[in-house]
Amino acid sequence: MIKSLLKQLIERKGFSLNRQQYFERKNYGTIYVPRANNIKLLSTEIIETIMKFYDKIPPFYTDKVIEPLKIAGAWKDYLLDKRTRQLSAIKAKNIDEYKNLLNNMFRNEMTRGVWSHLYYNEKLSGKPFPREFVEVMDGFKYLTGRREDELVCCNFGNGWGYKTERGIIKMTDPLQGIKADNIINILNALNQSRNRKLTLVDLGSGYGGDVEKVVRWFSNPIRIYLVDIPLNLTTAYAYISAGFPECKKYLIDSAEKLREITLSDNNEIEFVFVPTLYVEDLKNIEINLLFSHGSLSEMDYITIEFYLQVLVTENTDFLLEINSNTEVLNTSNHIEIQNTKFPVPKTHSLLSRTPTWLTPKGHRYVQSLWINNRLLK
Repeated sequence: MIKSLLKQLIERKGFSLNRQQYFERKNYGTIYVPRANNIKLLSTEIIETIMKFYDKIPPFYTDKVIEPLKIAGAWKDYLLDKRTRQLSAIKAKNIDEYKNLLNNMFRNEMTRGVWSHLYYNEKLSGKPFPREFVEVMDGFKYLTGRREDELVCCNFGNGWGYKTERGIIKMTDPLQGIKADNIINILNALNQSRNRKLTLVDLGSGYGGDVEKVVRWFSNPIRIYLVDIPLNLTTAYAYISAGFPECKKYLIDSAEKLREITLSDNNEIEFVFVPTLYVEDLKNIEINLLFSHGSLSEMDYITIEFYLQVLVTENTDFLLEINSNTEVLNTSNHIEIQNTKFPVPKTHSLLSRTPTWLTPKGHRYVQSLWINNRLLK
């Protein structure tokens, strides 16, 4: 028994040292934090649209919202604690303050809860990159075959990270690039058999970094529904508006407006920003791919079940989800729901379940791909 335990310990230590030496040879220099005087600014019109949205949709909805859609799980208390300036600006209808928060969104509270790496602080400039960033950057190039600088997007939000000739690669970009490439592979496969525009639903879309890359790399028109709680959804609306000024964008503040869009037909790129309050109005629309990263396991079980019943139907081709498979304690004393326990409807079958790129031992995320049974016939 003792010999066996020692052998396991030596193997793990050897694995760790070998891995560390490999990634130490990947030289990315140090973290680059540019000065804040050369950033892309958001138009007042976009901020006014966001404020009008909040006139109709409160940040945490109302007490009348049905139980599964109440903002709870790992989120509400966290947002009340971490998004004080955002909530204050909404309450005061302070357009200038809200614009300043968004123009500098990668250096303030607006990314709290939707940013998976180092948060910004003034002492980051010149510091070494954390090994996680180096590992995932290596994974992005290895898995996708794309160049590093393809991750560069618009200069909005006062970003910082890895400097290239084309611009800055933010800390979250490489992992988002891997996810976007997986999404595009599925869409490309479907595109060969469909003669119409495809539909992607991103449940828990954060600030929009995943779909931003999908649209830039997918060479066909597409309609993307970004579904999230209001405080994140409006940030995504601002980020996508800055990056894709030429594309159609709809910030949904009523069920009628959403139903009108779901029934429309065109051959353009569309972003539809849907507060979770209206997710039931997406039931039974054609969804070619439902994607969700991290959000489901952060919800209560009753909410997970609700979303899957509404969005995973006979009209949904694929479900691709990356969620926790460990009962880890998250914020607000929420114990994450394991994705192997998700009540995925019987209309769909599991195609694969894999760890995410270079998942270290003990990491909680697992990626699962589900297919509609009718596509197997």
